[in-house]
Amino acid sequence: MTAMKTRIVVLLVLALLGCQAGILSGQKKKKKSGLEKVRAMITAPTAEERTRGAMLAAKKKLKGVVPDLIRVIMDYPEKGIRSADAFAVDAAFDALIQMGANVRSPADGQVMTRLPRMFLHPAIILLSRSSGQHQHTLMNLVKPENIGRFPTDVPAVSASCAITAALRTSGLATYACRILDSNVHVWITDTAGRRTLKEPDARSTRKSPPRTVPKGFPPIGFYRLVAVRGQKGKLLVRGNPNIAYQRVVAGTGKTIKFPEVKTPQPTMDHVGITTLAKLLGTRNRKLLNMLPRKVTVRYRNEPHLDRVVTKAKEDLEKGFTKLFDMLMEKKLLRADEAMALMPKVKVVEHDTRKDKK
Repeated sequence: MTAMKTRIVVLLVLALLGCQAGILSGQKKKKKSGLEKVRAMITAPTAEERTRGAMLAAKKKLKGVVPDLIRVIMDYPEKGIRSADAFAVDAAFDALIQMGANVRSPADGQVMTRLPRMFLHPAIILLSRSSGQHQHTLMNLVKPENIGRFPTDVPAVSASCAITAALRTSGLATYACRILDSNVHVWITDTAGRRTLKEPDARSTRKSPPRTVPKGFPPIGFYRLVAVRGQKGKLLVRGNPNIAYQRVVAGTGKTIKFPEVKTPQPTMDHVGITTLAKLLGTRNRKLLNMLPRKVTVRYRNEPHLDRVVTKAKEDLEKGFTKLFDMLMEKKLLRADEAMALMPKVKVVEHDTRKDKK
C-alpha cells in the first residue's frame, strides 16, 4: 500500500512538472512569436510598417530587434528613395535611443556619415554611448563643410568635439584649427566705448526646413542637441557648455516643432577654442587673449586708423603663430600640418560713425 501511494505521489509530481514545463514553453513561444512579429514589421517593405515596428519595439523594450533597427538606418543611404523612408529611420533612431541600445560595430557607425544632416543629432546621441569605437565617425559627422551653414547644428559639433577631446582622438587638433575664426573685426567709432559683434546662435533665422510626419504614421520621437545652463534636460556632455538633448513627439500630419531655445548657443569658433584648450591643458581665456579678434578704435584720422588696423592684423597673425607652436610642441600637429593650416588673417571693418567724412 505504501509503495502504491509513493507511486501515485511521484506520478502527480511528474504531471505537475510537465504542466509547468508546458506553460513555460507556451510563454516562451508566445514571447518568441511577439519578437518575430515585430521583426517582420521592422523589415517590411513599407516605411509606415517599419515605423510601427520600431515604435512597438521601443514600447515593449524588445532588445532582440536592435540589429534590425540598426539595419533600417544602415540601408537608408542606398535604399531610401521615398520621402517617407526617412521617417522610418527617425523611428529606428528613436527606438534605439529609448531602449538604451549601443551600436557595437565601427563599420555600422561609419555608414552614418553618409546620412543626410537631418539625422546628425540622433546619430551623435546614439554613437556617443560607445564613443571609443566610433570616435573618428563622431568627428567625421561634423565636418566643417557640412555643418557651418546651420547654427542649430553647432551644439552637435560641440558635443562631438567634447567627446573626442576626452578620448584624445587623432586629427581632432587639425579639425579644431579649421573651424577657428581668422577674421579680426575692427569697430570704428566717433565716441569712446567698446563695441561687440553679435554672433549667430541657434536662434538665428537660418533653420532647417520644417518636416511633417506623413499621414498614417504612428507618433515618432525626434531629437535635437542644445546647449543648456546647469543640469537642464538629458545631458550628453558636461563642460563648456553643457550639451543636452531634447525629444519631441510628432504624430501623423503634424510638423516637428522643438521648444524655443533661450540659452545662448556656442559658435563654431567657440567650439574650436574650447577643444584646443582641452587638448593643450589650458584655459579658454588664455587662447582668447592670444587671438584678439575684436578691436575698437575711436576715429581720429586715416593714418591713425591704418596703424590700428595693421597692428590688429599683425597681433592676430602672431597669436596664430604662437598657438601653432604650442600645438607642435605638444605633438598635436606636425610642422607640415601647421604650415598648411595657418590661416590667412582678414580684417573686417565695422564703421559705426554718425558723421563719416
